Amino acid sequence: MLPLIVTCCLVANAPSDGIAAAEWVALDSGRCLVSRPQRGAIDGRFPAVVCLHGTDTDAEDMMTFWRSLAASLPFVIVAPQGTTNGWGRDDVALLDEVGTELLRALPIDRSRVLLAGHSAGGAMAMHLLYTRGFPCTAVAVTANYVPSNMTDQQIKARAHVPVLYAVGLEDPNRQPMLDGLVRLRANGAFVTVRRPPIGHVLDRGVGQDALLWFEARCRAIVETTLATARTAQPASASIGERIAAIEAIVQNVNAHFDDQVSAARSLLAELVAPGRRRLAEAKASIDAGQPLSAYDLLVAIEVEFRPSRLCDEARGLRIGLESEERVATALAARRTAEHGRLADEMWRTVVLALAAGDGDKARRGCTRLAARFPETRRAAQARKVLAEMEKVRLKEKAIDH
Repeated sequence: MLPLIVTCCLVANAPSDGIAAAEWVALDSGRCLVSRPQRGAIDGRFPAVVCLHGTDTDAEDMMTFWRSLAASLPFVIVAPQGTTNGWGRDDVALLDEVGTELLRALPIDRSRVLLAGHSAGGAMAMHLLYTRGFPCTAVAVTANYVPSNMTDQQIKARAHVPVLYAVGLEDPNRQPMLDGLVRLRANGAFVTVRRPPIGHVLDRGVGQDALLWFEARCRAIVETTLATARTAQPASASIGERIAAIEAIVQNVNAHFDDQVSAARSLLAELVAPGRRRLAEAKASIDAGQPLSAYDLLVAIEVEFRPSRLCDEARGLRIGLESEERVATALAARRTAEHGRLADEMWRTVVLALAAGDGDKARRGCTRLAARFPETRRAAQARKVLAEMEKVRLKEKAIDH
């Protein structure tokens, strides 16, 4: 991660309730204004808006505009500053850096990122979405045309990202907007259209509509997370992964809607209940002087509930047991016995191969046995067999010559 150079810059007309002053952040390729929520946990993850200015506006204008809108959720707001009026090729490096570096460094929920742009900024936002793979989950653009330098394949590849496209009925871009819309939809793009009775202006009503639209997207994203955790779909998601996704909501209450936080808490209690009971059993075994039984339970909980907090609790208890000398000795003895048993099974396979005259199979079995359980007596026998087989091979080679 590249170092960030930050200087304070108060933005005029910015609301002060729960919002920190905007800061200039210097990157290798340029600079951005960044505003972070003040309320909530320091390590919380918030939805974000990356807003691109137009030809007649700049980063400060966009920051003031987006901070002035009425929001139900706290947002991180990022306003990059272009090097010229509008946006040009020289600015792409900065915008790529915002997507690859800055968003990772900020307290942002990467599943809830809106890329917004007005006028030339809207055209650049579409360019970033379809040709640069900018890491956003929704796009809102206003008063812009659709860039012509995008291929149909590029549009299809990002067609799943929802787009809010607003161009006024009196805007000079109203006809280019319609032509571009036809192309976007022909390639499967998911576009919601707004046609307000305005000209080519940065309109507060349109901005408020865009923010409400994005908050609805944020709600839908969390609903999908809850439904996935509740129904175990996709089946590839483990119980631990499902719980961890819900924990991310519960641990960041200020960054989510209250009703969804309540639903997440109820679902979390339901999902962790079986693991909590097993954790209680492990603790009871420890209290009863049965550390090995507790150890096995804790390991099983770790495996099943990784990467949730329940897994972390079980790991902490397991590490505590391992630090006790008597437990460590018992675990080592059990491990030695188990390795001996497994080595015996592998050795039986080697013996059968030798009896059948299958030297290659015997050699492979001895090699695996010696590598996997080198401390066992069967490994010593396997190494001896390998040495004898090597002697025979060298002797046969000498005879051939």
